Amino acid sequence: MQRKAYSTGIFFMAPITIIIFVFMVYPILQSVFYSLTDWTGIGGYHFVGFSNYKDIFSDEGFTDALKRTLFIGVLTAVLANFFVFFLPYCSINR
Repeated sequence: MQRKAYSTGIFFMAPITIIIFVFMVYPILQSVFYSLTDWTGIGGYHFVGFSNYKDIFSDEGFTDALKRTLFIGVLTAVLANFFVFFLPYCSINR
């Protein structure tokens, strides 16, 4: 009986596992691989290691944009949580 339940579970889990791998895991791994090369989208590629990351993090425009993005993200999260908790508290304690 336990073997039947196990095989039924595998039967139902296999399709979503395959879908997640094909549409999420494989593209992420492929993106990481291509980020370590000098591939332009056409033709061959050469492995360059972390030089792409070194170049982008040494670019002043990128670091400025990253700082602004992080600031806006943190500010949005803080304000959203403030209003989510403060407004119901005010409406309950009128």
